[in-house]
Amino acid sequence: MVHKCIYSLKTSDETEFATQEHVIPAFLGGMKKLPIGYVGDDVNEMFSKLELSFARETDIAIPRMFVGPGKRGNLNPAKASPSKVHIFQYEDGLGFGLGYIKLGAPYPIDQIHVFQGSANVRFSLSPIEGSSNSELLSNFSSKLTSLNTESSIKVLPDENLDKLEYIFGYSDGKWYLAINPTRCAGEAKDYILRFVQSIMLANRNGAVTMPNDMDEIGIKSSQIVSHFDFEIDLNNYYRVIAKTALNCLAHLKDNQFVLKPEFDSIRKAIYDDLDMSGYFGVLDSKTRGEHGSFADIFKKLDSLGGRGLGDQYHAIIFFSVMGAQMCIVGFYGLDNPYVIKLTEAATEPVLDGFFCDWRARTELNLLEYIEAITGRDGYLDVSE
Repeated sequence: MVHKCIYSLKTSDETEFATQEHVIPAFLGGMKKLPIGYVGDDVNEMFSKLELSFARETDIAIPRMFVGPGKRGNLNPAKASPSKVHIFQYEDGLGFGLGYIKLGAPYPIDQIHVFQGSANVRFSLSPIEGSSNSELLSNFSSKLTSLNTESSIKVLPDENLDKLEYIFGYSDGKWYLAINPTRCAGEAKDYILRFVQSIMLANRNGAVTMPNDMDEIGIKSSQIVSHFDFEIDLNNYYRVIAKTALNCLAHLKDNQFVLKPEFDSIRKAIYDDLDMSGYFGVLDSKTRGEHGSFADIFKKLDSLGGRGLGDQYHAIIFFSVMGAQMCIVGFYGLDNPYVIKLTEAATEPVLDGFFCDWRARTELNLLEYIEAITGRDGYLDVSE
């Protein structure tokens, strides 16, 4: 059988078709996949890279770090997706630190906090069950000893930090350095490397003094305020949302439907990284029609029908306006969804939808959703 990619239009003579594309990205909890032959392996790989950035470097990372799901849609709390390492502010006068958030809880990473010109160093170490403070410090010190000029260090600028302040931390095989943005990143890296080397040398020579009761020092908890900065590639952000919509259309109809020439414009924009802004609009969550906003309508359906999608579902809804095929995409509810114009002139307008209730591990099309909340032949009046 000759396959044809719904994005690149390449056939099985030009690319491989061994993998399957998720309808909704797996990192958002999507489960259903398009059949083999719908999306070429090269395009699937390209989308995987876009989704990684979408998951970590955009506003979508915030609900993921607080409510989930984890990697590849995993619901196990142990597999929850952490936020990127960023700068914390402690509310009890301890200043700033480095850490991440997972399922709404803050986790400081192993770090040292120094001021240029000061001989004092503050170590903050992540507790590990069964390990003493001395063991934690020894483990972190061994990592510091391995540092050299070839080590990869990610700089995190934050204007709240003092110009002479350095926070240097380690997590999951990576080093992080928080500095004031007025500082030169290269000079800051050189300084912290020299400082760490001098500390390690002083420690070997017995010139570093540690508290005698170090292993009796308890863990100090603190309220934490997080500082997040996202550098969003807006066009790639739009490409992920638009390809999710086109995936859903292919799932609800079939690949031949999406391969129609009328979708060539948005298809090419997604695949070739062309300007996507002209295809997108945003629904104002404050806008209310006769029955409320989109989010209000589905909340009312949920409450009356008893099934309940909750407030963290993903939804893609297709409709037609003046001959144009439109689509609404909402992640984590429909409070602020995107509106996409898929084609100016739809030869077969589609009125349908796709819902991903990732917490319940359920995905439904519009008819299946209505049947679920009404009882297969039920009738639900949402006019009240």
